[in-house]
Amino acid sequence: MASVDSEKSVARQELDIALGEQRVPLSGLSVKEFDDLLRKTMYNVGLRELRGFRPLREFLRYHTNNPSPYNSGDIQNVELGPSPTLEVAGFDDAVDFDTHVLSVTRGIKDLKITWKRLESGEETQDRNLASSWGRTAYIWRQSAMELVLRRPHNHSSAADNLAMVWYSCEKVVLQRMHHISSVKVVRLPIENFRQHFGEAYPDAAAELISELRTAHSRTLHELESQVVSFRRECEALERLSSAITGS
Repeated sequence: MASVDSEKSVARQELDIALGEQRVPLSGLSVKEFDDLLRKTMYNVGLRELRGFRPLREFLRYHTNNPSPYNSGDIQNVELGPSPTLEVAGFDDAVDFDTHVLSVTRGIKDLKITWKRLESGEETQDRNLASSWGRTAYIWRQSAMELVLRRPHNHSSAADNLAMVWYSCEKVVLQRMHHISSVKVVRLPIENFRQHFGEAYPDAAAELISELRTAHSRTLHELESQVVSFRRECEALERLSSAITGS
C-alpha cells in the first residue's frame, strides 16, 4: 500500500511540471514534437534586436594570457591566417568573414587536436601520450566546430540562420600563435538537428535554448540601461524646454 501511495498521480506530475519542479527530457519527445518545439523557439528569436553578434573574423579570434596548466603547449592566440579559405553551404545569400554571428553553444564541439614533440617532430592525437612528453609537447594542429546564429541581410528567421562553423588552425613557427587556414560555414536546418548531433541531440538542443536565454537576458539588461539613460536625457530636455523661451 505504501508503494501505491508514494506514486504520483498524473495531475500531481503535471502540477510539478507547471511549478517547475520537474523537468521534461527532450529525448522523450517524438521527432515531430522535437522539431516543432525547436522551430517555434527559433522563429520567436528577434535577430535584429538581439545583442552579442560579432563579425565572423572576430568570432574566430582567440586570446588568453592564462593557458591551462595541463600542458605548456596549450593554444593562447588564434588569428585568421594571411589567406584563409572560406567554404559556405546551405545559404542563398552571401556569407563572408564580415558576416555577424552569435555563438549558441557552450564551448567548442568535435575538437580534434594533434600534438607535436619538439625533440623528434613526432605527432600524436593521444592526449595521454602528449601529456607524457611534458613541456616538449605543443599543439601543432587543431580543428573544431561551434554552433552559431547568423544575422542575415534579409528578414529571415533564426530557424533559417542556424549554422555550424568548422575551423582548422596550425601553429606558427617560433610564435605563440595559431593561424586559421580554413573555415567552413554550413546551414543546419531544424529537421536535420537530431541527425547531426546523434545521441547528443537533447543536450545540444538544451544548450542552444539556454544560450538563447542568456543572449536575451543580456539584451534586455542593455536595453533597460539605455532606457534609463534616455529617460534622464528626456527629463533634462523637458526641464530645459519649460525654463526657456525663444525671445
